[in-house]
Amino acid sequence: MPERSYPPGTFCWFEMVASDQSVARTFYTTLFGWTPLEIPVPGEGTYTALKLGDDVVAGLFGIDDEMRSQGVLPHWLSYVSVADVDAAAARLAELGGRVVAGPVDANGQGRMVVAEDPMGAALGLWQPKAFAGSQRFREPGSPSWTELMTRDEGAALEFYRGLFGWATRVAPGAAGQSYTHFLASGGVGRGAAQLVPLLRRGRSGRYAGTGPSAGRKRRDGAPARPRGGPILSRARSPGSPLRGHGDR
Repeated sequence: MPERSYPPGTFCWFEMVASDQSVARTFYTTLFGWTPLEIPVPGEGTYTALKLGDDVVAGLFGIDDEMRSQGVLPHWLSYVSVADVDAAAARLAELGGRVVAGPVDANGQGRMVVAEDPMGAALGLWQPKAFAGSQRFREPGSPSWTELMTRDEGAALEFYRGLFGWATRVAPGAAGQSYTHFLASGGVGRGAAQLVPLLRRGRSGRYAGTGPSAGRKRRDGAPARPRGGPILSRARSPGSPLRGHGDR
């Protein structure tokens, strides 16, 4: 299958951060029919590329001791494609977000940031080079939608409009609540996000399926190196070892 491309401002990669990598691998491969490809990451264990047929659709890695000590819980992390991740990270900070890790080069495949929005929702930024992101999208067994649950609707709207230039469209939701679509490139296209104001009251913001912030710092207070990030498109070849994400 030809490599997909993801325009700036659309979601491009999806990654599971698991408390037990083996259990999560068994669960998701059984549920979606994915095939795991274990990729050694020197000094950090293994990264699991999750494949649908011959195509990589998502990634999986385990929570390490340092992350666990900081209260990181299992979650899915969604990455948005950007043209310039350094500029996007600076803009994110200007808008009240927090860069948790990066910007950092990922083995020549791209450049990445893990961050939080002002309400604490985790998100990733990915500047593609050799690897654009998930090789299937909106097909059975592949990613199809990303949704934000936030405790402050107004602040979330302002932040994501300012960061990605997304427009918005409000539609009626359940129980009289509104449901806001974020629009990229004039429509609810590939990787568009949704906002669910119904769930904002007293709950920490997160992408659906995401626990408390994926963010972490080293014990010296400096941002941690990302352990995740998009994997090599050549990961479909079991014979090609992959160096870890987050190579500087």
